[in-house]
Amino acid sequence: MKVITVENLSKVYSVATAQEQGMSFREMLTNQVQSFFKKRQQEESFYALKDVSFEVEQGEVLGIIGKNGSGKSTLLKILSRITAPTSGRAIVRGRVASLLEVGTGFHAELSGRENIFMSGIILGMKRWEINKYFDEIVSFAEVEKFLDVPVKKYSSGMRLRLAFSVAAHLQPEILLIDEVLAVGDYEFEKKCLKVMEGVTQAGRTILFVSHNMDIMMRLCSRVLFLKNGHIVENGSTKKVIGKYLGLVQTVSWEASLKKENLESDFFEIHRLCVENNSLQGKGYIDSKEDIIISITYSIKKQDTNISLLLYFYNERDELLFVAFEALASIVEGKMRNSGKYESKCCIPGNIFKDGMINISVEVDNSGAHGAVVSSKPIITLARILSFEVRTFYKKEMQNIAWKNKGLIFPQLSWDVNLLEDCL
Repeated sequence: MKVITVENLSKVYSVATAQEQGMSFREMLTNQVQSFFKKRQQEESFYALKDVSFEVEQGEVLGIIGKNGSGKSTLLKILSRITAPTSGRAIVRGRVASLLEVGTGFHAELSGRENIFMSGIILGMKRWEINKYFDEIVSFAEVEKFLDVPVKKYSSGMRLRLAFSVAAHLQPEILLIDEVLAVGDYEFEKKCLKVMEGVTQAGRTILFVSHNMDIMMRLCSRVLFLKNGHIVENGSTKKVIGKYLGLVQTVSWEASLKKENLESDFFEIHRLCVENNSLQGKGYIDSKEDIIISITYSIKKQDTNISLLLYFYNERDELLFVAFEALASIVEGKMRNSGKYESKCCIPGNIFKDGMINISVEVDNSGAHGAVVSSKPIITLARILSFEVRTFYKKEMQNIAWKNKGLIFPQLSWDVNLLEDCL
């Protein structure tokens, strides 16, 4: 069942011209008087949303991502009926609870207790229904001692906890959340995520705006990518977030190198590739296999202290680790003669989780013949290589299921001994 249908939705805002923005109060007042006698200059306008269309199924968690000013908050405000669209329509089927700002919908002069009941009434609930969830709301928000204190005296964290608790526990069919979890602490964020997972299991719908891609990957079954008021992408969470982050989502086991980015007075890169049989044959790497990153390069001057660094990122653009060539026993920061070299970095199997891995390369130089050079890298190649990792443990161990929540997936050595047989 479709609980939200958005058709050709647009929202236009008017903005003052640059001349009007620089006016003093006196000049603005004069301008208002003059507007009675002459036609006012036409105001500039811009589209916060333009021809946006999508649908949301019952029980779906839809993520909405995009840079600041892309139209995310405007979209949620229209769905919440806080503002009206300029054109198009948004059909919402069900009771909606919105959490668009810290303490949204609260009356500052009323106490926490009074605001809970007021929020429930606005949602169309009966008093007995609110009483049914009252203790859960208060316990989750951790505001027992301040329940009868006016909300204006709450800290931003307290208002956030209470607002989220009210929105989540008063049984709305649709929950709209706009980047408010960033205000809370880590423990509160964990509690909120657990509640949101429970909300979806109960068949209710969530529209979630956030800049935290890790939370998006964990919660959302689908993501909208907004840019300048338009939908750029609408699809699976992994695919859309990859596009938003600008990551290369196709395997590039050998880098396509451009001359102008690879050469300096001291150094030149000739070839950069990933060496792995299954990658070149199947298009992906089995997580159990070793991976070799090979770099062929030339050092152009005698006694040069050159060092290579490899940065490994996952598909959410989180840095996993850095590999330093200078730590290799054969290098160890020593001066090197001019010539052509090949450096190979071996990453053992059972390190990476499923998904795309992106590699950036950096070349540092500490000087030649005692020359002092800048501490900045002489060459930087961002996201120059990528490969896909797949894990097949689940097929081999059919009776065991788990979900690894870490950034990497090492297979560690265990020593298990029976100390005493109790049978």
